[in-house]
Amino acid sequence: MDKNESKSYLTFCLQEESFTVNVGSVLEIIEIGEEYGITSVPNTQDFVEGVVNFRGNVLPIVNARLKFSLDNYQDKERYVIIVLNLEKENESFMVGLMVDKVDDVIEVNEKDVQPVPEIGKGYNTEYIDGVLLHDSKFIMMMNIEEVIETEDVIALKDEMADAEQKELNEITE
Repeated sequence: MDKNESKSYLTFCLQEESFTVNVGSVLEIIEIGEEYGITSVPNTQDFVEGVVNFRGNVLPIVNARLKFSLDNYQDKERYVIIVLNLEKENESFMVGLMVDKVDDVIEVNEKDVQPVPEIGKGYNTEYIDGVLLHDSKFIMMMNIEEVIETEDVIALKDEMADAEQKELNEITE
């Protein structure tokens, strides 16, 4: 990105922290309700909340709080899912990222992004591309492709394929 070129980013919150993800990766924002109830999938990694039916596709849901070693959601806490279309190692896939709330879409100029400082427990700085001061608060520029690691994606796809096969077997029996 050119130092004077702006890109659009979606801002969202996890507990008290603000993050961004490039708008180009965002397909939709889902308010969780009955039509998008999350179905848990046994034997998955802790941060995999489960799956939802998204337009006829099985969409794995990653709980960003658990991925960052933060406190999990309590029963009455509200959250949203950011549906992302990501590309990793020349493979495109969809994943849902469970976050506390979505704030806004902002324009970011690369010259305004500061290097990543060492951050306390829970945040792996590999997941953060930089820090932005916006409206008197710091926003961490998330590298979503690093958050959703290749191994995670392979594991999710394998788990989804196994779940779909099990469902097909149950239907045909």
